Amino acid sequence: MSLEIDESEFWKGLNNPPRKAQNADKPGNYELAIKVLNPIVNPGDIINLEIFFTGYGDIDGVKMAFFPPTNFVEECENSIVKTGLKGEKEINNRIKLLFGHQSESIEEWGFIVKIYGAISEKWKNSTMFIDRDLFDMTKEQDPVKSLITEVPLNQAPFVVSIKTKKKVRPGIHTLRFFLTYFNGMEWKTSNDSVDIEIPTFYKRHEFMFWVIGAILALMSLSPLILNFLKMVFKIFDINIPI
Repeated sequence: MSLEIDESEFWKGLNNPPRKAQNADKPGNYELAIKVLNPIVNPGDIINLEIFFTGYGDIDGVKMAFFPPTNFVEECENSIVKTGLKGEKEINNRIKLLFGHQSESIEEWGFIVKIYGAISEKWKNSTMFIDRDLFDMTKEQDPVKSLITEVPLNQAPFVVSIKTKKKVRPGIHTLRFFLTYFNGMEWKTSNDSVDIEIPTFYKRHEFMFWVIGAILALMSLSPLILNFLKMVFKIFDINIPI
């Protein structure tokens, strides 16, 4: 999904508050919504997560934090966070809004990332918590507002890729993420978690073990099979040396 706006409407939208619904200036309340793209991964593989933000109201000073299990994250170029909001100028004087211009590395201890977005001289801060119809002046105002942080724009608002260590412990690992923000009255924190399964060596190679077991079973039965064939050949007077 993408959001393309006429350039003139884009600049007009920046003259409005980022959130325009009734009580939009009241203390905000926001929650995380995490989508796991691959909940079962082998050691050394990459976990891919998409995080959306839902809620409404005043919000400032937004940051995300993640503190993984011990010996879980492999520090490398594949362990990365992509977030932030930017506008790219397209042909025909149109602006496309996209998430993902801000990249941060994930270290073995985790990450703490401040989230940036669009900025206007009339806004008190940079934010990506803006109404989906902020830049479309032709739409009738909806009392129940939807934010762009609740939908993907080229990607989710917050994308996490974690390369696991090759010697990570098998089992269920809980990954918990924390959202901290100022809601206009006080600092608030919300969190959400997902479970990731690292299969055991046996489970990862279950088919191989099944084949080996089948071969061993046939080998153990070979004397019985041989005697049975001898009996059949004798009954039908078939003279085949075995």
